[in-house]
Amino acid sequence: MAGITRTTPGVEGRALSRLPWRQRNAWLIPGIAGGIANLVAPMIGSPRAAWGLAGVIGGVLWQLAYRRDLVERLTFPVALVTVSGVMALLPNATFEMTDHGVVFGLGVLVGLVWTEHWSRWRDRRPRGAA
Repeated sequence: MAGITRTTPGVEGRALSRLPWRQRNAWLIPGIAGGIANLVAPMIGSPRAAWGLAGVIGGVLWQLAYRRDLVERLTFPVALVTVSGVMALLPNATFEMTDHGVVFGLGVLVGLVWTEHWSRWRDRRPRGAA
């Protein structure tokens, strides 16, 4: 029996085509940044700044860990905003969003967009340039 490998039909090669760990789990980075902001914000005098900075840092690290097209990446957040907007239009619907959530979300978007601009600028530079 040694040397015999069993395969399940239809799943050959799937494990080999998996993304590296860093890329598979990069989507967790903004959530971790938000958790850190939740701990730090009450300790400092400007919680809005803590949430905004955590959002920007989370967005930058997310884009650096797994660089993807922003249209693909931002489809889900835009879908959430769209659903929220539709829900706010419904009669008798209440919609509340805390201030720190808005600041954090905008920070993530800013971090993603500016990191992608920086990455594209770096890609256009000649390889030998400093």
